[in-house]
Order: sequence, then structure tokens, then C-alpha cells
Amino acid sequence: MKQVKEIHQLPPEQRVTFDQLSLHGQSVREIFARLNIDIRNASVLDTFLRNVDRLAARWREGNGQNVREMIDCTTAMRVFDAILAAQDDVSAIDCYHRIARKDVDLFSSIPSQGKDALWELQLLKELKSRGMNALLSEPDINVFVDEMTFPIACKKIYSINNLEGQLRSAGTQIKKSGGGGIVALNIDAQLPQNHLIVASRNNASRTLVRETENFLANNQSLFRRMFAAGKFDAVLVSVSCPVDNDDVRPRFNVATETLIWCPSGICSLESQARAEAFRAAMKLPLYPS
Repeated sequence: MKQVKEIHQLPPEQRVTFDQLSLHGQSVREIFARLNIDIRNASVLDTFLRNVDRLAARWREGNGQNVREMIDCTTAMRVFDAILAAQDDVSAIDCYHRIARKDVDLFSSIPSQGKDALWELQLLKELKSRGMNALLSEPDINVFVDEMTFPIACKKIYSINNLEGQLRSAGTQIKKSGGGGIVALNIDAQLPQNHLIVASRNNASRTLVRETENFLANNQSLFRRMFAAGKFDAVLVSVSCPVDNDDVRPRFNVATETLIWCPSGICSLESQARAEAFRAAMKLPLYPS
């Protein structure tokens, strides 16, 4: 007898309809208007805002969407959610300006101040969603766990050729904040362009975990040199990708995997203790030393 695949329905709080996505876009417009931030005409953000309105209208008329449009919707959702999650943080204004005027095409590997700013807001949202006390502050984000402060320098890795420079820059930022911090790397641009994972929920997760682990393994000697030089306490690596989950409804979602690394034997005992406190608070998997 053929086994019937179990289909998981996402709970209502994790579902976003086209009308809801359009309303989120309207909220973004209202936030930027209140802050006197102009969204550059024909920018990626402007295109997202117009497209979600158009798709919502088409959906109400009974017309469907193609795969490309669904992928674009998941990207628009990521951008809108990051903006909305930071609306009460007065320090988000600089990020908002960069997002409004610069490229936020998450499928492009071309460096952009807009995508750099978006990564800061995305990580801030993720930290807060895990119940952590976090705010936008130099170097990029500060997180408070018990009586410890963790300065975080956020870097998007567009090219492996620039990885060492980005790590050195992060180390300098953290040092100016008093030292003892975390470099948070987003490696979305290391995935193939226009990447879409078509898999079950578990297999999609395993695919992204493998990407983060391979990234650390392939660049391990560089990271170890940075740790040995005392540049930072730990490195956090995160990757996200649109997913067509064949065992989840709605099918189109975004999968994210994040891990943290602080190699024993290289990092000081103090750094290891701080990294473990942060990891435990954020409930992250630890990359093995």
C-alpha cells in the first residue's frame, strides 16, 4: 500500500495571505512617511510594494500566481517584516534610509548598503523573537544577557574573496565597543542565484544546516586565525532561502538556519563562557570545535 504523505498545516499566526502582505506593505509606507523617508521610485522596495498590491488584487479576482511571483512574495515578506519589527527602535532610521534608497534584492550577490542594513534589522527581529533584549547600537546591535553585554557586528558575505576583510572590519568595530563581541555573518549570497529549495520541511532544514557547516569548514583556518588574534568571542552564521515545502500548507515559505561557533583550545575561557551564555539564551546549535 502506498504511504500517504502527512501534510502539516501552518498555524494561523504563521500564515500570511496576499491581502495581509499588502497591508504590511501599507504599514511600511506609513512608517516611512511618518519619518519623512522617501522611497526611491523604481527601487527594489518600491517594486515590492507595488507588486504585492497588484498580486492581492489579482488574487481577489480569482487569478493565480506563478512560481517567480510566489518567490518574490516571500522576499517582500522578509523585507517588510524586518522593517516593521524595528519600528519602535529610534536607531532604525539610518537602516530605513538605506533600505528605501538602495538595493534590497536578496537574490543578487552585488554588494549593497540596503542589504547590509536589512541584515541588521533581520537579525534584530530574530533576536527579539527569541525573547532577547536587543537594540540597534554600535557596532550594529547590542544584546543584553543577564549582566553581560554582547556587541554584534553584522556582515553580509557577498564574496568569499572579501571574507577576511569583512572579519577584520567586524573585529575593529567590536574593539571600538570595548571588545568581547560576536560577528554575525549572513551567507544568503553564497547560495546559487534565484535558489529555491523544493523539499520537505526537514530536508529543507538539513540543506541549510549543511550550507552553514560547509561555510565554516571551508574557511576554518581563516576563522581560527581571527579567533587566535582575539578579534571576537564567537561567530554566528545564518542563511535563509525561499522553500517550496511539499509537506506544508501553504507551500511557499522561508527557511532559516543559524549556528554559532567558538572553538575550544583557541578562544579564551572567558570568550567560551560568554559565547555559551549567548548561545543558550538564543537557543542556537553549536558548531563542533
